Amino acid sequence: MAGHSGPYLTLQGGTGFRAKQPRYWAMIWRAFLMLILALPRPGLAQDAADMTRLDTDNPEAFAFFDDLGFYQFLHDSVAARSADAARIHQDVFPSVPLERWQAEIDRIYSLTGVVAAFEAAWDEADVSAEARGEIIALYGTDLGRRVVAQQIEMSRYLATAEGADAARAALAEAEAARNPRLAELEIYRAELNSVDRAVAAQLNRQISFWRGLIAGQGPAGTLSEDTILSALSADIEQRRAASEDWLRATHFMTFAPFTPEEITQIRAMNRSAPGRELLRAAHASYGRVFDETQYQLGLAAARLLNADDI
Repeated sequence: MAGHSGPYLTLQGGTGFRAKQPRYWAMIWRAFLMLILALPRPGLAQDAADMTRLDTDNPEAFAFFDDLGFYQFLHDSVAARSADAARIHQDVFPSVPLERWQAEIDRIYSLTGVVAAFEAAWDEADVSAEARGEIIALYGTDLGRRVVAQQIEMSRYLATAEGADAARAALAEAEAARNPRLAELEIYRAELNSVDRAVAAQLNRQISFWRGLIAGQGPAGTLSEDTILSALSADIEQRRAASEDWLRATHFMTFAPFTPEEITQIRAMNRSAPGRELLRAAHASYGRVFDETQYQLGLAAARLLNADDI
């Protein structure tokens, strides 16, 4: 994208951007860090939602996703990201009425809209009716339902300051005691490739946000995607280290209640054909939905920054 005499952003110490021009880059970058983190943050626990109140045109699909806890995960993710987005108002749009930014957030993070987008993304993931039946049969067992329920409960608890502290304390205690469960659960976590997935998801959502800013001809309108990608990738090792520490703690706390025999069964479920299909389609669908919401946030931010007298 031509038309400027030099890069608006340069890296400073490999950890972020140093503003050159215009002066609002620092504000956007602070807000950006708050908005796009892919890992759970303390203080964002949400109450359970009654997903049956959502409109749906496909009762069969609704029952499938509801049984697997997908809608509850979507509810919690939407609520957490909405709270994050609302908090940047004073830093980024100080002269724009808060109601205008909140209206954009409510539009982008409409739960019904996000659910519809997830269902559409799942359809594009091309999971056959036969595979859906196999997935429900696999995760509809007593153990499968316990795994789903535990992950939902723990994801909500770990999003609180108390839960985050408890997870880190539990891991530290297990390491100090040389708990033999650690090695077993680390093998399981490695099979999930969770660190690589978390870092990739974080980068994809960050890139989507900046693409929205560029497309909206906001302050990032003169930047190329190569510039953005280079800057975002500069601290990849710090991202990996932070993800590794957090995921080790949360994985241990989530799955430690299961016996070694049950962990063996859970690993076998994930390695099975329906288990692999579920993980593939779920990651693709969640990624598609939240990449799009971040893009829409970037567009909305561009509109308000263009309108704001900064």
